[in-house]
Amino acid sequence: MRRIVVKLFLLLASMCVFAHDPGLSSLEITVKNNELYVSQVFALQDIEFLIPMDIDLDADVSDEERDVVRPALTKLVVDNLQVRQLGTAFIGHERVSVKFDKQNNATFDINYKLSDSTQVTLALNLLTLFPDNHKQYVTVKNDQGDVVTQKMLSKSDSSIQLNVNSGVKPNKKITDAVIDFIELGIEHILTGYDHLLFLLALLIVTTRLLTAIKIISLFTLSHSITLVLAGLNIVELPSSIVEPIIAASIVYVGVENLFDKIRARSLVTFSFGFIHGFGFASVLKEMDISTEYGGIIIPLLSFNIGVELGQLFVAMIILSIVTFIKQKKNVQQ
Repeated sequence: MRRIVVKLFLLLASMCVFAHDPGLSSLEITVKNNELYVSQVFALQDIEFLIPMDIDLDADVSDEERDVVRPALTKLVVDNLQVRQLGTAFIGHERVSVKFDKQNNATFDINYKLSDSTQVTLALNLLTLFPDNHKQYVTVKNDQGDVVTQKMLSKSDSSIQLNVNSGVKPNKKITDAVIDFIELGIEHILTGYDHLLFLLALLIVTTRLLTAIKIISLFTLSHSITLVLAGLNIVELPSSIVEPIIAASIVYVGVENLFDKIRARSLVTFSFGFIHGFGFASVLKEMDISTEYGGIIIPLLSFNIGVELGQLFVAMIILSIVTFIKQKKNVQQ
């Protein structure tokens, strides 16, 4: 049975290389001099979900191909961002620009001219076109550059209401951001099949609770280190390297389990944990987070707490199942 299970997640590990995260994006809104400045950042792989960019199908999107689809991308984003002031129809945009960066992100800068009305509603209908779990983190600033509010949008909650009075004081609810990112961390680990498979591979042959605690602690320590380093832009590693190594880590541990060669499990866990940390950090990188609460620090720590909570939940389930199977086997013997 163990050999069957091991072979199964070896197959699933190979699929993880091609797995696609539901996606994350960011939106920064600034109100200044009766104008609304909107900056949306999307990962190109998320945009390609809606508009194919690899025209010649060579698995690489060139600058020329981006230029070709730029008008269609611009229209898609602008048409699906509806801005309405109190008592008025939707407001048309004044200017829009699109730029691509080296991190494979597309940034759409749009601004709208406002009237004297202070109540504004933004409906981000584009979110309804993405996969169900796609999230967009919104930061709203006043004309002094102070953060007024923050909110996590999703397919089921894709609009935000603003008070655009330039004299409004910042409403610093750090707890809201903390809760949002803890939930995001939990959701990421529970839907991150590559990380779950690695955890399953580590724990499936565990026979003692203390051993399991040691494994989880080492994995937590190492991936937390690289999550922080990558989140603070101290160390960077492209996803084209990180994702295949994560898949390889699952295969490697699976092979160890298959041949009962698990003597260096602690070292393997700690070493591969560093790579998984880069995978966790990529979630925050996609969101291009920049808040006044110590930059990325609050989202980073909150997200890591969420990852650990989700990880502990999964570990308890795995250990419970493994313990039950072993006890049943002993009874039968």
